[in-house]
Amino acid sequence: MKKKEFFITGMTIAVVFLSSCEKRLDMTVESVDEKTETDQQAALKGSLETMYMMQSNPELILADRIISKSTGFVLDLSQKEAQELQIPDELYQKYVDKVSELNKQDINQSK
Repeated sequence: MKKKEFFITGMTIAVVFLSSCEKRLDMTVESVDEKTETDQQAALKGSLETMYMMQSNPELILADRIISKSTGFVLDLSQKEAQELQIPDELYQKYVDKVSELNKQDINQSK
């Protein structure tokens, strides 16, 4: 009789213990899922902010438009296009000068 009571008590404790572990596991999985989702949202937000910054920064726009051709470097953006993109004339001229400097350096290195 005592063996039977001991067995029933042991099984009851095991069931209670396992059910509490299961609840903790569910809570842990949910918190990991929430954390992962939050991390993904933060990464996406950071990525979108970076992309916006790269597409709206006048210096980066101009730097991206310097291309290399067989004849040398070219700023592949007209002053009119730069004005439409709200790039200041002084900044546009600065990059025109940079392209000229690059071409001079390229000529000097070729000699």
